[in-house]
Amino acid sequence: ADLAPTYVHAEKPDALCALLRSEQSCVDAAASPSSSHPMVDWINADCEIPDELYDTVPDLQLYPTSAVAVVPIYNLPNHTATDPPLVLAADVLADIFLTALTRWDDPRIVATNPALVARGKLPVGPIQVIVRSSISGVTEMFRRSLAKFDNGSFAAEVGISASASWGNASVLTCASTYGGTSPCVLRTPLSIGYALLTDVL
Repeated sequence: ADLAPTYVHAEKPDALCALLRSEQSCVDAAASPSSSHPMVDWINADCEIPDELYDTVPDLQLYPTSAVAVVPIYNLPNHTATDPPLVLAADVLADIFLTALTRWDDPRIVATNPALVARGKLPVGPIQVIVRSSISGVTEMFRRSLAKFDNGSFAAEVGISASASWGNASVLTCASTYGGTSPCVLRTPLSIGYALLTDVL
């Protein structure tokens, strides 16, 4: 028989529900216009599948097919392409997104950026953290990295899921559908966010 593959866009939770033939209330968002009961045979996800699913669905398989990089992005108003890049230690980056470190002139940032300090290019002011406003595999990948950079505080207080909730009202959410947080970071001085490397090159 001829095969006629159909592409159905869905967020990861809905796509997993469709793949596992879960209850209808869970797969509605993944249903194609022509069917209320989609027959999904494979999905393409940009982050890990929860370990517990392998226990409940023994024949579930995950095959890595590609690799992407998620990078922090920032907007320092006086910083130019000829200036040295901003250097942030891994634990400092985690604390910034935990909002435990809140100023660009914090001693820990100053210590790793002597060249920017000498040129007067490291701001004296608050850091505005910008995150995605919707469930995102990119968010999950970035969070998993941040959780490995600190002493456990990030995983405990923010978590490592794809959720849009960061548990802190001081972060700004970006509703951009392309480029992650980059459009919001571009228009917000003194901000920091994250995006796929391919979106910001």
